[in-house]
Amino acid sequence: MFVCYMDFSKAFDMVNYWKLFKQLLGGINVSFVALLAFWYSNQCACVNWLNTQSDYFSIGNGTAKAG
Repeated sequence: MFVCYMDFSKAFDMVNYWKLFKQLLGGINVSFVALLAFWYSNQCACVNWLNTQSDYFSIGNGTAKAG
């Protein structure tokens, strides 16, 4: 599996994604918006390094601080 990642964190740190998804419902198929929301809320990744793989961890977006 190939993955491409673009770091738009400076541009999108303050975006309220749930508000964006709600606005998309007015012009895009509900199933597609649901898919985007699912992808956003269930992001995870792992690190592969020298034939060793880490455990999967959640990926958070925005500027929320870990507590």
